[in-house]
Amino acid sequence: MRMGFDPDDGDVEAAVREIDAPILFIAGGEDRRMPPALAERLWKAARSPLKELLLVPGARHGEAFSTDRETYLNSAYRFLAKLRYTPVSSAKVGGGT
Repeated sequence: MRMGFDPDDGDVEAAVREIDAPILFIAGGEDRRMPPALAERLWKAARSPLKELLLVPGARHGEAFSTDRETYLNSAYRFLAKLRYTPVSSAKVGGGT
């Protein structure tokens, strides 16, 4: 559970559509719990103008970091750098009012 919802509790795609904050999806190419096609569908469903999808070949569920640490970290740092230099309202980033 990362963004306030548990994928086993319901419709993850509907929940993702409700997130307007920047979002980085990280998926493993060998993930059976959340197959790459589902990760791509969630990425497409996200309404955030700042969204990215990282697919780590060979990684199973929750193993993207240990499978390819360099790509994982570089992608995360690049995404965070975009957040730093992209004007986004504080309500969108922090979910505040």
